[in-house]
Amino acid sequence: MKQYACVMLIFFASLFLIANDVSAQSYDMALGYRRVMYTDWMGFNGQNMIRDSIGWDNPYLLANLPLLHPKNLRYPGGGLANWWDWRKGWFVYRADLPGAYKGLKQLNNSLENYKKVLDACHANA
Repeated sequence: MKQYACVMLIFFASLFLIANDVSAQSYDMALGYRRVMYTDWMGFNGQNMIRDSIGWDNPYLLANLPLLHPKNLRYPGGGLANWWDWRKGWFVYRADLPGAYKGLKQLNNSLENYKKVLDACHANA
């Protein structure tokens, strides 16, 4: 019982000292700051352009993606970009290439084809 009383005394004494500390700082809380959202902030991520014959040169994609009026097309994105060779438009085959990307049929995802889609959509990269 004495130990419990001693712990409680130390606890309340600490609270008293903290509450009376004149050097303590206070902060005003706010919900956030307003910022301008540019029209090309939202867009589409082309992460899945490596499977199912959906490369940037796919005629269906080239004909229909502009109908969605994207402002921004991102490619490659996420972890995929760590193993991307921009010159050939496909993966760099290294020992650390994740298994999910090994053995995929190479698609024609060159910068030239990506540019054709960007131009057709009037989108930013």
